[in-house]
Amino acid sequence: MPWKTYPADSRPPLRPLHMDQRDHGHCDAVATFFDHPGSRARFKEIDGALCIRLVGATFGPGDTAPVREVIEARLTTDGVLMRRTQSTDVAGDHPSAISDAEIARQWRDLPDGQRDASVLLTLIVNTVIDTQHDVLDEIRSRVDRLDEALLAPNPPLNEILPQIQQLGSYLGAVRDGILPLRPQVRELLELREPVERGLISAAGARWLVNIARDLSEEVPSSLTVVEKRVATTMGNLHGERSESTNRIVALLTVITAAFFVPTLFTGLYGMNVPLPGQERHFGFWLVIALTGVLLMLAAVMITKMGLWGTFRRLMPTPKDVLKTLDLWPDRGKDEPKR
Repeated sequence: MPWKTYPADSRPPLRPLHMDQRDHGHCDAVATFFDHPGSRARFKEIDGALCIRLVGATFGPGDTAPVREVIEARLTTDGVLMRRTQSTDVAGDHPSAISDAEIARQWRDLPDGQRDASVLLTLIVNTVIDTQHDVLDEIRSRVDRLDEALLAPNPPLNEILPQIQQLGSYLGAVRDGILPLRPQVRELLELREPVERGLISAAGARWLVNIARDLSEEVPSSLTVVEKRVATTMGNLHGERSESTNRIVALLTVITAAFFVPTLFTGLYGMNVPLPGQERHFGFWLVIALTGVLLMLAAVMITKMGLWGTFRRLMPTPKDVLKTLDLWPDRGKDEPKR
């Protein structure tokens, strides 16, 4: 299969992928491959051509969640057919996970004789890998900020926990969006003789080897570092919650002890037997005064121990309770925009 090479001043031979048109020689197997649901990366040889499905992401400072984008591409001898689809739950305009300017820059920087369609396909995969590294860097910086928030006095534990869990789910999306390519790329390079069979050019094979190395070493190591940071912060959070739980137990113990003596007196004088001072009016007020003194001492002790703040930061707010019961009237308006 001859591979057309392009001069240095040419634009990358990218064309839109339209599965409802058969003018590019699509077969039913190609349509089935791209119509397969899910968010996992896939790479397959179909009818003598390579088809790939990637899930890229961008995570800007103002985004509450990564903006996911499905990239589907089919390799031909004279170009790459590609379509991009951003997740439908994203509001507003967001940059694409595949930057046309970045692909054009990498295309211009290629050595002479390497500008063919198979190398362009590897540049697309490489760009997606780079955007995933950006997402990992943003997740790590957000984990660091949550870790710093745990060191502050009376940190909002009920707010930090769901944020850490959400960041952990983003890591899973990064893993599924690109790491499943590892065995598929390895199988193509080691077992299918892609250059000899004309699936890719010799230059494309060299770039694909580099991508296989990144998928086997660099990307997993970066994921491992961020996952350990998330696990460390989650462990710190659980330790802080355990400490707060112990302080709540101390708070309840102090309150219970404060009510014990008044409860004992009222129980004794509630019995239908003669007791000292039962006929005197000052006995009632004596019990009330003792109760008030004990409660004041308990309040002073709780304040000195700083238990009120611990109690407030662990208890859910009324709004959180209503949201949990699906009774909050403007729940959709209150949720942050993705």
